[in-house]
Amino acid sequence: MLNRSKASALIQALSEDPVIESLDIRERTVLKQRILSEIQGRMLEGIVLLETMMRWPGKEVFVLQFALGEFDMVVFDPEKLECEIFEIKHSKVRAREQARHLLNAENCRKVEFRYGPVACKAILYKGETCEEEGIQYQNVEEYLMQAV
Repeated sequence: MLNRSKASALIQALSEDPVIESLDIRERTVLKQRILSEIQGRMLEGIVLLETMMRWPGKEVFVLQFALGEFDMVVFDPEKLECEIFEIKHSKVRAREQARHLLNAENCRKVEFRYGPVACKAILYKGETCEEEGIQYQNVEEYLMQAV
């Protein structure tokens, strides 16, 4: 897994690319921040998936991709024949856009057909735990502490 220092080294190496060097300071700064944010988001997704797999060894934990979009994590319970679907965000802010895949009726029908009723739709993020429009927003650190 990529840690922050390796991510910084990667960004530094990219900064030396002639195309990147041709960007002005503002464009380079925005690009570096975007790359670092993307890396941190993927690292967080990997950590959450791994910790969830270890917490629930009898359940199937995976990413589910669709033609348009994906669920960052599906937790399928083969005993109950139901599932939970998650988005994982490296953000402290709640935004309706974060729930777009969870609210996509066609993708929800597809997952229910394959894995049973959706018992929970949740967004794991760095903000406060709450519920909005049937979507549970859960602080990712609290979620990970439950795994201990």
